[in-house]
Amino acid sequence: MRKLFTFIIALLTLLSIGSPIYAQEATATPDTGWPIEERCVGAPTKPPKGWSYDGTILMTGYAGIHGVNAKWDTPRVLIFLDDNELWGGSLSPDGKWYASPYGTRETTETYNTITETHEIHVYNLTQESNPLVIKPAEAITFQQTHGSIYWKDNRQFIFGTNDGTNLIDFSTGKKASWNYLDNIFDGSDHVKFDFSPDWSRVIYYNYDQERRSFAVIRDLIYQTDFEKLNLRKPVVWKHDSSGFIADISQNLFYGKGDLEEGLALYNKNGDVITSIFKAPDGQQFGRLNAAWSSDNRYFAFIAFDYYADNGNWYVSDYARKNTLYIADMQNQKIINTCLPSGVGLAWHPNKNQLVFLTPGDGLRDVMIYDLDTYKLYAVAKHMVGYNDRDFFRSATEDEILMWRAD
Repeated sequence: MRKLFTFIIALLTLLSIGSPIYAQEATATPDTGWPIEERCVGAPTKPPKGWSYDGTILMTGYAGIHGVNAKWDTPRVLIFLDDNELWGGSLSPDGKWYASPYGTRETTETYNTITETHEIHVYNLTQESNPLVIKPAEAITFQQTHGSIYWKDNRQFIFGTNDGTNLIDFSTGKKASWNYLDNIFDGSDHVKFDFSPDWSRVIYYNYDQERRSFAVIRDLIYQTDFEKLNLRKPVVWKHDSSGFIADISQNLFYGKGDLEEGLALYNKNGDVITSIFKAPDGQQFGRLNAAWSSDNRYFAFIAFDYYADNGNWYVSDYARKNTLYIADMQNQKIINTCLPSGVGLAWHPNKNQLVFLTPGDGLRDVMIYDLDTYKLYAVAKHMVGYNDRDFFRSATEDEILMWRAD
Protein backbone atom coordinates (compact mmCIF):
# COMPACT_ATOMS: atom_id res chain seq x y z
CA MET A 1 0.00 0.00 0.00
CA ARG A 2 2.84 2.39 0.90
CA LYS A 3 4.48 1.70 -2.47
CA LEU A 4 1.19 2.38 -4.27
CA PHE A 5 0.73 5.64 -2.36
CA THR A 6 4.28 6.73 -3.18
CA PHE A 7 3.71 5.91 -6.86
CA ILE A 8 0.51 7.99 -6.98
CA ILE A 9 2.24 11.00 -5.37
CA ALA A 10 5.11 10.76 -7.86
CA LEU A 11 2.68 10.48 -10.79
CA LEU A 12 0.72 13.55 -9.68
CA THR A 13 3.97 15.47 -9.31
CA LEU A 14 5.04 14.58 -12.85
CA LEU A 15 1.63 15.54 -14.22
CA SER A 16 1.74 18.91 -12.49
CA ILE A 17 5.23 19.59 -13.86
CA GLY A 18 4.34 18.55 -17.38
CA SER A 19 0.96 20.31 -17.56
CA PRO A 20 0.82 23.60 -19.45
CA ILE A 21 0.14 26.80 -17.51
CA TYR A 22 -2.80 28.62 -19.07
CA ALA A 23 -2.87 31.74 -16.89
CA GLN A 24 -0.18 34.08 -15.63
CA GLU A 25 -0.12 35.07 -12.00
CA ALA A 26 -0.80 38.73 -11.31
CA THR A 27 1.52 40.73 -9.09
CA ALA A 28 0.06 42.65 -6.16
CA THR A 29 1.95 45.83 -7.11
CA PRO A 30 3.93 46.53 -10.28
CA ASP A 31 7.70 46.78 -10.02
CA THR A 32 9.90 49.49 -11.45
CA GLY A 33 10.28 48.06 -14.93
CA TRP A 34 12.89 46.23 -16.96
CA PRO A 35 16.51 47.26 -17.57
CA ILE A 36 17.15 49.52 -20.57
CA GLU A 37 19.75 48.56 -23.17
CA GLU A 38 20.85 51.49 -25.31
CA ARG A 39 21.31 50.21 -28.83
CA CYS A 40 21.46 53.42 -30.84
CA VAL A 41 20.99 52.94 -34.55
CA GLY A 42 23.12 54.97 -36.91
CA ALA A 43 22.15 56.53 -40.21
CA PRO A 44 20.03 54.30 -42.43
CA THR A 45 21.92 52.27 -44.99
CA LYS A 46 21.02 51.10 -48.45
CA PRO A 47 19.75 47.52 -48.31
CA PRO A 48 22.49 45.08 -49.31
CA LYS A 49 22.30 43.20 -52.58
CA GLY A 50 19.83 40.37 -52.35
CA TRP A 51 17.94 41.87 -49.39
CA SER A 52 14.28 42.67 -49.88
CA TYR A 53 10.99 42.66 -48.03
CA ASP A 54 7.63 41.16 -48.81
CA GLY A 55 4.08 42.35 -48.26
CA THR A 56 2.62 45.82 -48.72
CA ILE A 57 2.99 48.72 -46.29
CA LEU A 58 -0.25 50.70 -46.03
CA MET A 59 -0.27 54.42 -45.22
CA THR A 60 -2.56 57.42 -45.33
CA GLY A 61 -1.64 60.10 -47.83
CA TYR A 62 -2.81 63.14 -49.77
CA ALA A 63 -5.20 61.11 -51.94
CA GLY A 64 -6.42 58.36 -49.62
CA ILE A 65 -4.77 55.05 -48.75
CA HIS A 66 -1.30 54.60 -50.24
CA GLY A 67 0.82 51.46 -50.51
CA VAL A 68 4.55 50.70 -50.62
CA ASN A 69 5.79 47.42 -52.05
CA ALA A 70 9.29 46.19 -52.92
CA LYS A 71 8.03 45.34 -56.43
CA TRP A 72 6.97 48.93 -57.16
CA ASP A 73 9.30 51.78 -58.07
CA THR A 74 7.28 54.34 -56.09
CA PRO A 75 4.35 54.27 -53.63
CA ARG A 76 0.92 53.89 -55.20
CA VAL A 77 -2.52 55.23 -54.37
CA LEU A 78 -4.59 52.12 -53.64
CA ILE A 79 -7.92 53.88 -53.07
CA PHE A 80 -8.94 57.50 -53.49
CA LEU A 81 -10.95 59.11 -50.67
CA ASP A 82 -12.88 62.36 -51.13
CA ASP A 83 -14.05 65.03 -48.69
CA ASN A 84 -17.22 63.10 -47.87
CA GLU A 85 -15.23 60.24 -46.32
CA LEU A 86 -15.63 60.89 -42.60
CA TRP A 87 -13.55 60.19 -39.52
CA GLY A 88 -13.82 56.62 -38.20
CA GLY A 89 -12.79 54.48 -41.17
CA SER A 90 -10.60 51.44 -40.55
CA LEU A 91 -8.83 48.52 -42.19
CA SER A 92 -9.98 44.92 -42.00
CA PRO A 93 -7.65 42.63 -39.98
CA ASP A 94 -6.07 41.27 -43.17
CA GLY A 95 -5.58 44.77 -44.60
CA LYS A 96 -7.45 44.01 -47.81
CA TRP A 97 -10.57 46.11 -47.15
CA TYR A 98 -11.19 49.62 -45.89
CA ALA A 99 -14.60 50.65 -44.53
CA SER A 100 -15.40 54.34 -44.24
CA PRO A 101 -18.41 56.31 -42.96
CA TYR A 102 -19.65 58.56 -45.77
CA GLY A 103 -21.65 61.76 -45.36
CA THR A 104 -21.24 65.46 -44.60
CA ARG A 105 -19.68 67.69 -42.00
CA GLU A 106 -20.79 71.22 -41.17
CA THR A 107 -19.20 73.89 -39.00
CA THR A 108 -21.74 76.36 -37.62
CA GLU A 109 -21.30 80.11 -37.02
CA THR A 110 -20.49 79.32 -33.38
CA TYR A 111 -17.74 76.91 -34.50
CA ASN A 112 -19.65 73.78 -33.53
CA THR A 113 -19.16 70.76 -35.75
CA ILE A 114 -22.03 68.52 -36.82
CA THR A 115 -21.17 65.30 -38.65
CA GLU A 116 -23.83 63.31 -40.48
CA THR A 117 -23.15 59.81 -41.75
CA HIS A 118 -25.56 58.52 -44.41
CA GLU A 119 -23.89 55.36 -45.69
CA ILE A 120 -20.74 53.25 -45.43
CA HIS A 121 -18.31 52.68 -48.30
CA VAL A 122 -16.19 49.52 -48.34
CA TYR A 123 -13.14 49.62 -50.61
CA ASN A 124 -11.08 46.76 -52.02
CA LEU A 125 -7.38 47.49 -51.47
CA THR A 126 -6.14 44.69 -53.73
CA GLN A 127 -7.71 45.77 -57.04
CA GLU A 128 -9.32 48.76 -58.73
CA SER A 129 -13.08 48.68 -58.25
CA ASN A 130 -15.97 50.82 -57.15
CA PRO A 131 -16.70 50.70 -53.42
CA LEU A 132 -19.49 48.59 -52.02
CA VAL A 133 -22.15 50.92 -50.59
CA ILE A 134 -24.06 50.00 -47.43
CA LYS A 135 -27.08 52.09 -46.54
CA PRO A 136 -28.87 53.39 -44.69
CA ALA A 137 -26.34 54.03 -41.93
CA GLU A 138 -27.68 57.26 -40.49
CA ALA A 139 -25.64 58.67 -37.61
CA ILE A 140 -25.41 62.25 -36.35
CA THR A 141 -22.53 63.20 -34.06
CA PHE A 142 -21.61 66.51 -32.45
CA GLN A 143 -18.25 68.25 -31.97
CA GLN A 144 -15.38 65.76 -31.56
CA THR A 145 -17.74 62.83 -31.11
CA HIS A 146 -17.30 60.39 -33.99
CA GLY A 147 -18.77 57.15 -35.27
CA SER A 148 -16.03 54.57 -35.70
CA ILE A 149 -15.99 51.24 -37.51
CA TYR A 150 -14.69 48.19 -35.63
CA TRP A 151 -13.92 45.03 -37.60
CA LYS A 152 -14.82 41.71 -35.95
CA ASP A 153 -13.23 39.67 -38.75
CA ASN A 154 -12.43 40.16 -42.43
CA ARG A 155 -16.10 40.30 -43.44
CA GLN A 156 -17.99 41.77 -40.49
CA PHE A 157 -17.79 45.04 -38.59
CA ILE A 158 -19.94 47.00 -36.14
CA PHE A 159 -21.09 50.56 -36.55
CA GLY A 160 -23.30 52.67 -34.32
CA THR A 161 -26.23 54.57 -35.83
CA ASN A 162 -29.03 56.71 -34.46
CA ASP A 163 -31.17 53.59 -34.15
CA GLY A 164 -28.58 51.39 -32.43
CA THR A 165 -25.49 49.38 -33.25
CA ASN A 166 -25.41 46.93 -36.15
CA LEU A 167 -23.14 44.03 -37.00
CA ILE A 168 -22.75 44.31 -40.77
CA ASP A 169 -21.54 41.65 -43.19
CA PHE A 170 -20.38 43.79 -46.09
CA SER A 171 -20.13 40.84 -48.51
CA THR A 172 -23.88 40.23 -48.25
CA GLY A 173 -25.09 43.57 -46.89
CA LYS A 174 -26.82 41.72 -44.07
CA LYS A 175 -27.29 43.66 -40.81
CA ALA A 176 -27.96 42.31 -37.33
CA SER A 177 -28.55 44.19 -34.11
CA TRP A 178 -25.48 44.16 -31.84
CA ASN A 179 -26.32 45.23 -28.28
CA TYR A 180 -23.28 44.15 -26.29
CA LEU A 181 -22.26 47.77 -25.65
CA ASP A 182 -24.40 50.85 -25.32
CA ASN A 183 -23.76 54.11 -27.19
CA ILE A 184 -21.18 52.64 -29.53
CA PHE A 185 -20.46 56.00 -31.18
CA ASP A 186 -20.99 58.25 -28.16
CA GLY A 187 -17.70 59.68 -26.90
CA SER A 188 -14.83 61.92 -27.92
CA ASP A 189 -11.90 59.56 -27.43
CA HIS A 190 -9.99 58.91 -30.66
CA VAL A 191 -10.42 55.15 -30.34
CA LYS A 192 -13.21 54.57 -27.87
CA PHE A 193 -13.14 50.77 -27.64
CA ASP A 194 -10.22 48.32 -27.55
CA PHE A 195 -11.43 44.88 -28.59
CA SER A 196 -9.31 41.77 -28.03
CA PRO A 197 -8.53 40.07 -31.37
CA ASP A 198 -10.83 37.14 -30.53
CA TRP A 199 -13.59 39.53 -29.38
CA SER A 200 -13.94 37.80 -26.01
CA ARG A 201 -13.07 41.03 -24.17
CA VAL A 202 -13.39 44.75 -24.77
CA ILE A 203 -11.99 47.73 -22.89
CA TYR A 204 -14.41 50.63 -22.90
CA TYR A 205 -14.34 54.01 -21.23
CA ASN A 206 -16.79 55.64 -18.88
CA TYR A 207 -16.94 58.69 -16.63
CA ASP A 208 -17.38 59.18 -12.90
CA GLN A 209 -19.46 61.92 -11.25
CA GLU A 210 -16.61 64.40 -11.71
CA ARG A 211 -16.38 63.58 -15.44
CA ARG A 212 -13.06 61.82 -15.05
CA SER A 213 -12.53 58.98 -17.49
CA PHE A 214 -11.83 55.42 -16.38
CA ALA A 215 -11.53 52.10 -18.19
CA VAL A 216 -13.59 48.95 -17.74
CA ILE A 217 -13.07 45.44 -19.16
CA ARG A 218 -16.20 43.65 -20.32
CA ASP A 219 -16.42 39.91 -20.95
CA LEU A 220 -18.40 39.87 -24.20
CA ILE A 221 -19.23 36.18 -23.91
CA TYR A 222 -20.84 36.33 -20.46
CA GLN A 223 -21.77 40.03 -20.59
CA THR A 224 -20.08 40.87 -17.29
CA ASP A 225 -17.83 43.78 -16.32
CA PHE A 226 -14.65 43.59 -14.29
CA GLU A 227 -13.76 46.37 -11.87
CA LYS A 228 -12.63 49.68 -13.32
CA LEU A 229 -8.96 50.03 -14.20
CA ASN A 230 -6.40 52.75 -13.56
CA LEU A 231 -5.00 52.86 -17.05
CA ARG A 232 -5.08 54.91 -20.18
CA LYS A 233 -3.98 54.61 -23.80
CA PRO A 234 -2.01 53.26 -25.45
CA VAL A 235 -3.87 49.99 -24.85
CA VAL A 236 -2.73 47.22 -27.21
CA TRP A 237 -3.93 43.61 -27.00
CA LYS A 238 -1.61 40.67 -27.68
CA HIS A 239 -2.42 38.81 -30.87
CA ASP A 240 -3.52 35.72 -28.92
CA SER A 241 -5.87 37.83 -26.71
CA SER A 242 -4.21 36.56 -23.53
CA GLY A 243 -3.43 40.07 -22.27
CA PHE A 244 -2.46 43.59 -23.22
CA ILE A 245 -0.01 46.39 -22.52
CA ALA A 246 -1.30 49.75 -21.30
CA ASP A 247 -0.22 52.97 -19.61
CA ILE A 248 -0.70 52.47 -15.85
CA SER A 249 -0.59 56.14 -14.87
CA GLN A 250 -3.64 57.97 -13.58
CA ASN A 251 -5.54 59.85 -16.24
CA LEU A 252 -4.64 63.53 -16.35
CA PHE A 253 -7.69 65.76 -16.02
CA TYR A 254 -7.28 69.33 -17.25
CA GLY A 255 -3.58 69.34 -16.53
CA LYS A 256 -3.78 67.79 -13.07
CA GLY A 257 -2.51 64.32 -12.36
CA ASP A 258 0.41 61.99 -11.75
CA LEU A 259 3.17 62.58 -14.29
CA GLU A 260 5.00 59.35 -13.45
CA GLU A 261 3.90 57.20 -16.35
CA GLY A 262 4.73 53.58 -16.97
CA LEU A 263 3.77 50.69 -19.23
CA ALA A 264 2.58 47.44 -17.70
CA LEU A 265 1.61 44.00 -18.96
CA TYR A 266 -1.91 42.92 -17.97
CA ASN A 267 -3.69 39.59 -18.23
CA LYS A 268 -7.00 39.43 -20.09
CA ASN A 269 -8.96 40.16 -16.90
CA GLY A 270 -7.13 43.41 -16.25
CA ASP A 271 -4.72 42.24 -13.54
CA VAL A 272 -1.19 43.71 -13.69
CA ILE A 273 1.36 40.96 -14.34
CA THR A 274 4.49 43.11 -14.36
CA SER A 275 5.71 46.63 -15.03
CA ILE A 276 7.58 47.00 -18.32
CA PHE A 277 8.91 50.55 -18.51
CA LYS A 278 8.86 53.75 -16.50
CA ALA A 279 8.80 56.90 -18.64
CA PRO A 280 11.54 59.49 -18.10
CA ASP A 281 10.47 62.41 -15.91
CA GLY A 282 8.00 64.72 -17.64
CA GLN A 283 7.37 62.35 -20.56
CA GLN A 284 4.34 60.46 -21.83
CA PHE A 285 3.65 57.66 -24.29
CA GLY A 286 2.39 58.16 -27.83
CA ARG A 287 -1.08 56.75 -28.30
CA LEU A 288 -0.70 56.41 -32.09
CA ASN A 289 2.63 54.55 -31.98
CA ALA A 290 2.35 51.23 -30.17
CA ALA A 291 2.22 47.70 -31.62
CA TRP A 292 3.06 44.06 -30.91
CA SER A 293 5.20 42.00 -33.27
CA SER A 294 3.38 39.10 -34.90
CA ASP A 295 4.78 36.52 -32.44
CA ASN A 296 4.26 38.76 -29.36
CA ARG A 297 8.04 38.76 -28.84
CA TYR A 298 8.45 42.54 -29.17
CA PHE A 299 6.37 45.59 -28.31
CA ALA A 300 7.26 48.93 -29.95
CA PHE A 301 6.29 52.33 -28.52
CA ILE A 302 7.46 55.95 -28.32
CA ALA A 303 7.88 58.46 -25.48
CA PHE A 304 8.01 62.26 -25.66
CA ASP A 305 7.68 65.36 -23.47
CA TYR A 306 4.34 66.52 -22.16
CA TYR A 307 2.94 69.71 -23.60
CA ALA A 308 2.93 72.28 -20.80
CA ASP A 309 1.17 75.63 -20.58
CA ASN A 310 1.22 77.86 -17.48
CA GLY A 311 2.24 74.97 -15.29
CA ASN A 312 -0.47 72.62 -16.59
CA TRP A 313 0.36 69.40 -18.41
CA TYR A 314 -1.66 68.04 -21.32
CA VAL A 315 -1.96 64.62 -22.87
CA SER A 316 -1.04 64.36 -26.55
CA ASP A 317 -1.33 61.62 -29.15
CA TYR A 318 2.00 62.30 -30.80
CA ALA A 319 5.00 64.67 -30.94
CA ARG A 320 7.66 64.79 -33.64
CA LYS A 321 10.48 64.89 -31.11
CA ASN A 322 10.23 61.43 -29.63
CA THR A 323 12.22 58.29 -28.88
CA LEU A 324 11.42 54.83 -30.24
CA TYR A 325 11.69 52.00 -27.70
CA ILE A 326 11.19 48.27 -28.16
CA ALA A 327 10.33 45.94 -25.28
CA ASP A 328 11.89 42.48 -25.64
CA MET A 329 9.33 40.30 -23.85
CA GLN A 330 11.49 37.17 -24.01
CA ASN A 331 14.62 38.64 -22.44
CA GLN A 332 12.66 41.15 -20.32
CA LYS A 333 14.58 44.25 -21.35
CA ILE A 334 13.90 47.55 -23.12
CA ILE A 335 15.83 48.46 -26.26
CA ASN A 336 16.39 52.20 -26.75
CA THR A 337 16.91 52.69 -30.48
CA CYS A 338 17.65 56.43 -30.06
CA LEU A 339 15.49 56.93 -33.17
CA PRO A 340 12.47 59.22 -33.62
CA SER A 341 9.40 57.89 -35.39
CA GLY A 342 6.78 59.50 -37.57
CA VAL A 343 3.10 58.88 -36.90
CA GLY A 344 2.21 55.19 -36.77
CA LEU A 345 4.35 52.09 -36.94
CA ALA A 346 3.71 48.49 -37.98
CA TRP A 347 5.35 45.07 -37.75
CA HIS A 348 5.94 42.62 -40.56
CA PRO A 349 3.16 40.00 -40.48
CA ASN A 350 5.65 37.14 -39.97
CA LYS A 351 9.09 38.58 -39.21
CA ASN A 352 10.73 40.74 -36.57
CA GLN A 353 10.88 43.79 -38.82
CA LEU A 354 9.37 47.16 -37.91
CA VAL A 355 8.35 49.86 -40.38
CA PHE A 356 7.92 53.56 -39.60
CA LEU A 357 8.33 56.99 -41.21
CA THR A 358 10.91 59.60 -40.39
CA PRO A 359 9.10 62.47 -38.59
CA GLY A 360 8.25 65.78 -40.21
CA ASP A 361 6.51 67.16 -43.30
CA GLY A 362 7.36 66.76 -46.95
CA LEU A 363 9.09 63.80 -48.59
CA ARG A 364 9.98 61.41 -45.77
CA ASP A 365 11.79 58.08 -45.65
CA VAL A 366 9.97 54.79 -45.13
CA MET A 367 12.25 52.94 -42.72
CA ILE A 368 12.49 49.23 -41.94
CA TYR A 369 14.28 48.25 -38.74
CA ASP A 370 15.39 44.60 -38.70
CA LEU A 371 15.66 43.37 -35.11
CA ASP A 372 17.45 40.17 -36.08
CA THR A 373 20.40 42.17 -37.43
CA TYR A 374 19.80 45.58 -35.79
CA LYS A 375 20.05 47.16 -39.24
CA LEU A 376 18.03 50.14 -40.45
CA TYR A 377 17.12 50.45 -44.12
CA ALA A 378 15.44 53.26 -46.06
CA VAL A 379 13.24 51.47 -48.60
CA ALA A 380 11.03 54.21 -50.10
CA LYS A 381 9.84 57.82 -49.93
CA HIS A 382 6.40 59.03 -48.89
CA MET A 383 4.95 62.53 -49.10
CA VAL A 384 3.80 63.49 -45.61
CA GLY A 385 1.57 66.45 -44.85
CA TYR A 386 -0.94 67.71 -42.33
CA ASN A 387 -4.11 65.73 -42.86
CA ASP A 388 -7.25 67.64 -41.90
CA ARG A 389 -9.72 65.52 -43.85
CA ASP A 390 -12.30 65.31 -41.07
CA PHE A 391 -9.65 64.86 -38.40
CA PHE A 392 -8.47 61.50 -39.66
CA ARG A 393 -6.89 59.77 -36.66
CA SER A 394 -6.74 62.89 -34.47
CA ALA A 395 -6.03 65.49 -37.16
CA THR A 396 -2.37 64.70 -37.40
CA GLU A 397 0.10 63.95 -40.19
CA ASP A 398 -0.11 61.11 -42.67
CA GLU A 399 0.79 57.84 -41.03
CA ILE A 400 1.69 54.17 -41.26
CA LEU A 401 -1.40 51.97 -40.88
CA MET A 402 -0.41 48.35 -41.42
CA TRP A 403 2.12 45.96 -42.96
CA ARG A 404 -0.06 43.58 -44.95
CA ALA A 405 0.80 40.07 -46.06
CA ASP A 406 0.14 39.66 -49.80
